[in-house]
Amino acid sequence: MKINRQQLTDALAKVKPGLANNEMIEQSTHFIFDDKIIRTFSGEMAITHQFETGLVGAVPAKEFYSLFTKIPDEQIDASQDGTKFIFKGKGRRVSFNIDPDIKITNIEAAGSRSKVWMKLPENFCESIKYCSFSVSKNMTEPEMTCVAIDDHEAFSCDRVRATKIVMETNVDKPFLIPGSVAQILNNYNPHLYYMDENWLHFINKEKTTFSCNRMDKEYPFEPIRGVFEFDGKKVQLPSGLKEVLDRSKILVSNELDEKETSITFAKGKVICEASGIFGEIMEETESDYKGKDLKITIHPELLMEILQRISTAIIGEDKVLFKDDEGFEHVILLIPDDVEPPVEATKPKAKRSKKTK
Repeated sequence: MKINRQQLTDALAKVKPGLANNEMIEQSTHFIFDDKIIRTFSGEMAITHQFETGLVGAVPAKEFYSLFTKIPDEQIDASQDGTKFIFKGKGRRVSFNIDPDIKITNIEAAGSRSKVWMKLPENFCESIKYCSFSVSKNMTEPEMTCVAIDDHEAFSCDRVRATKIVMETNVDKPFLIPGSVAQILNNYNPHLYYMDENWLHFINKEKTTFSCNRMDKEYPFEPIRGVFEFDGKKVQLPSGLKEVLDRSKILVSNELDEKETSITFAKGKVICEASGIFGEIMEETESDYKGKDLKITIHPELLMEILQRISTAIIGEDKVLFKDDEGFEHVILLIPDDVEPPVEATKPKAKRSKKTK
């Protein structure tokens, strides 16, 4: 069967994020070729893309992908001989050992034309992108490690920071997306979704389906909504703060979860500090702030995104709130380590917020 090599490479790239780092589940580090589809399954999420090859079997993903990015042929002839995939190009023949017996679980979503699919809000991807910055890393409270979707709102909270975003339309039922999954899902721009008993399924206009484990936990929506309600004073953020952050983020850790910059509001100035394996940086910018010294920590790239939306912050007795007029809110609690945050660890049943049309 004739196959466009670049189109095959692109299809592999689409399902690649669904690979596991380690093969705790057999074939979870493999591309699964199944005639008209290519899929991956890490145990936490599954990604399937429609691409016809006529091949059936499991192939080690790292080596196979590396090989195909280096083959120069535009068109290749693909065939299968038992335990081998065979590819022929101009002046070359490549055979790749495979396992013809597909053992890994097939997380099969409904067809793209099925009526079970429901429409996602237009700004769903933007919402989960911003919320993923403030999910918890504490696995003893798994629901707090997720982005939570309820009606027309998206939430996340790690008990020090919280994000709330108003989406353009409602979803029919509340659901939770693990923060690590949300960071990947955002790149696929899904427009439809549905839930079955165990899985949460998404699909985009390229008909790539993305499925993740459905977490059946209660999320403390109402206590987290209350975190955003407080009195405070509006403070103008320094105009040069974005440029300062752009410099500071170079020195912090390269890992998304570990990037952290400290921002200190002091009388007449804002101090930005960051450090990492490459060094340290400290910069001051002038400010109209006149209150007591307050210090927060925040992901520098998130604050840079915030500064594209707003130019002020609301500073309260124990919180700093970044809020725009389009439904974005990010709050950072100014609470010592030995004080329990105001978001209770209990799991009250979710109350439905008022729906918007």
